[in-house]
Amino acid sequence: MKGLTALVLVAIAIGAIMHFWPRGDPQSVTSRTAEIPSHGDTVAAPSGSPAPSQAPPPTSAHPPARAPVAIAPPPTAAARIDLRAPDTVRSGDNFSVTIDVHVLRAVRHLEFAVTYRKSILRLLNSVPGVFMNREGTSVEFEESSEGHLLVRIELEGGYLPGAGSVATLEFQALRRGVSPLAVEDVAYVEVGGQNVAATPVAREVSITVD
Repeated sequence: MKGLTALVLVAIAIGAIMHFWPRGDPQSVTSRTAEIPSHGDTVAAPSGSPAPSQAPPPTSAHPPARAPVAIAPPPTAAARIDLRAPDTVRSGDNFSVTIDVHVLRAVRHLEFAVTYRKSILRLLNSVPGVFMNREGTSVEFEESSEGHLLVRIELEGGYLPGAGSVATLEFQALRRGVSPLAVEDVAYVEVGGQNVAATPVAREVSITVD
């Protein structure tokens, strides 16, 4: 009888222990599991700590190519002037120099100066060339000083491009030596344009007097 009573007391004690033993909270376990980031999630930096710096985007080693700049070509002269003269003459001889003009654009006025060495050459006469026989054209000669002859060409209504002789100059060789013949002070007026001065486009020649 005592043994049975002892067995009952042991069973009651075991039941009491099992009844009061603390059990785990499944919600707390779930919360702790949710706080652990997964493999692909980003962990936020703690408050107050500096954010990680981002690397600058890669830059190209070669700078971008610039578009080519168009360069305007230099303007062409309205006319080209050529001198035709003998290379050698004898002292005391008379000879002629022909002035040819090649008109590249329509002009209504053209003037230039012919220069020479007055101690070697003497200008005897100047006459218009065959190119001045066109209607509405005229040429004037003015010897402003010895060794400097000014030639003025007027063209009514404009001048179509062309080429020809505008003047013939007659010289006398005074003494032995070399005299250059050059074209200077070229100026022209284009049709519908304004006065324009230009660098002479001409062939400079030299005359040797024996």
